[in-house]
Amino acid sequence: MNANSLFVAKIAHLLDWVNHQRGTGELILAGSKQQWQLYFFHGRLLYATGGSHRVRRWQRALKQHCPNFIPKASFVDEPWEYHQIEQGIAENQIGVNQARSIIQTSVLEVFFEIVSYANPVKSRWQNSKPPNTQIALLDANQIFQKILRFWEQWQAQDLGNFSPSLAPILRQPHLVKNLKMENMASLLNGENTLWDISYQNRIPAIAAMVSLLPLVSQGIVEFKQVGDLPLPIGQISRASSNLVSPNITSLHKPLIACIDDSPVMGKTLENLLLPAGYRVLNITNPLQQMTTLVKEKPDLIFLDLLMPDTNGYNLCTFLRKTPIFEKTPIVILTSRDNIINRAHARLIGASDFLSKPAEREKVMQTLQKYLVKKDRDIQVIRHEHTLKFAQ
Repeated sequence: MNANSLFVAKIAHLLDWVNHQRGTGELILAGSKQQWQLYFFHGRLLYATGGSHRVRRWQRALKQHCPNFIPKASFVDEPWEYHQIEQGIAENQIGVNQARSIIQTSVLEVFFEIVSYANPVKSRWQNSKPPNTQIALLDANQIFQKILRFWEQWQAQDLGNFSPSLAPILRQPHLVKNLKMENMASLLNGENTLWDISYQNRIPAIAAMVSLLPLVSQGIVEFKQVGDLPLPIGQISRASSNLVSPNITSLHKPLIACIDDSPVMGKTLENLLLPAGYRVLNITNPLQQMTTLVKEKPDLIFLDLLMPDTNGYNLCTFLRKTPIFEKTPIVILTSRDNIINRAHARLIGASDFLSKPAEREKVMQTLQKYLVKKDRDIQVIRHEHTLKFAQ
């Protein structure tokens, strides 16, 4: 798990390029299993997200800098964490300095994860509209150099084989009493990552890891990988009508999933579908967000063909073999519209095929074609519940 000098030089060059070009948009770094998004405004870093523990990182940063803030709504716009910060500021639940601290903490962890990533990483720049507010305009190269120094310290302590994203688990609890580590012992349950333990004990991650090394060498503590927490995307506001049961609020609006690595495509569909009464679930990294897709059970899926870590054909085949998506309408939405791709899409079980850019009339016709029966069922349920609450 060594920081490759060529890779580090490549990242530094990319950050220099964005700064020199005064770029406004998104720098996407994609590895074989991970993807990170760095958002810029006129060459300055606004926010960074992605990686293996996106939600864990977000919740940890909130607890650290603004523990009383509880977001009232979820956002499908990317980056959704940044929009929740904007919401907190607008509602006077988060101060600007608190917001900046949340952003800086998140960015530092993301950069450390990027630097310590062992596999090759591809980069892609994408121009995009910036968020409405610029909370923190950070010097990305300065932060990158800071993280490089931290990584060097991490390696100097012989920690190169460990990651702060791993979760330590205590195999022999009775031995810890003699090592004066009772305060940390309760956290060594295989559910808290080293980042979590560092935050909860108010000590640097290096210090936490160094204190565990003797236990690791004795086989008292082991490390394991843990998954991320569920993504708070595509959820329904808890506010409900006086007549309609909150339990069926989600039935009123069909959920449309957009599986596309480009946030711009997701935003385009939102602009088309939200005013028409649909909900939209943006999936920019299907390999990492499959749990969310299964949990949310979209009524229809728009699927891109070309993505960094997979392709639409393989993903469609996988979804069709999954019982929950066996009959879900899957519509290929791509710029590569030709006879061969259309035929291939049919063979692997796609319901339909639309070409980019998405045209409103064709998108609506597709939804009407595949969701008309579901919409009728929803109307029946809504009518029955309205009668029930009116009685």
